[in-house]
Order: sequence, then structure tokens, then C-alpha cells
Amino acid sequence: MQNYVCQAPGCASPAATRYGRYCYSHKAQLKRHGAIGQTAITKADLRPYRDKVRVRVAKNHSNSLRENLETRWKALVAYADAVMAEWRSGKAMARYRREAAQEVLRLNTGANLSDVIETLLALYSCKIRSHAGSRATTGFEHSLSGA
Repeated sequence: MQNYVCQAPGCASPAATRYGRYCYSHKAQLKRHGAIGQTAITKADLRPYRDKVRVRVAKNHSNSLRENLETRWKALVAYADAVMAEWRSGKAMARYRREAAQEVLRLNTGANLSDVIETLLALYSCKIRSHAGSRATTGFEHSLSGA
């Protein structure tokens, strides 16, 4: 029987499965963050970017960006409602589509819209400034989706 080794750089642990590329630890990291070596972006990491977003929004309060983002958010929530209605009616769909819709609806009921918008803008600002925690574009996009 052949020994399968994790293909993450510097890791010599056995692969989680015979057909998998990574050990259990790196497999979980890939699932959680979207890329091997990608670390989570914490609230502390985002704090200075959220502060800058708040200052910018206060300075440009007449800008239509906030209204546009709120309109887009409401459209996304309506779409998520429609996806969940389809799922409840028994329509077959990809699990990721249903889970994404559930996350949007959970954010809509559990978080303040201003906080969602500030956090999203802070994440983009963080990425634009090449935050050290965002090593891979796919990992960053994975962080945005909350998958």
C-alpha cells in the first residue's frame, strides 16, 4: 500500500484520504479560508479600515453609494428568499447555493445593515492595500463570501 503525503509546502503529514491532496489540518484550512496558508481576517485587523470607512462616509454623506449598496442588499435578500422558497418546495439545487442564501438571510436578520456595509467596504479597502493576511485572491474572495 502506498503512503499518501499532504501536498502543502513543508507538511509531511499523511493525506486525509487516499484520493485527497492534503492532510486533515490543511484540508480544513482550505475549506475554511479558501487557500492553503490563508489566515483569517480578524476584527482587530479590520478595525483601522472600518474607522477609515466611517470617516469617509461621514465626510461624503451626500454620496449615493450608501443608497446604491442598500438597494443591492435588498435585491440580494429578495433573491435569497426566492432561493429558499424554491428549496422548500422541493426543487433540487446545489448545496452551496442554498447555504449562501441561508447566510445572506441570517446576516439580514442578525446584523445591522450599516455594519454589513462598513465591513464589506473595509474588506475591500484591506484587499486594495494588500493586507498581509490575504495571500490569495481566491482566499480573499472566500472570506468575503463567508463560506
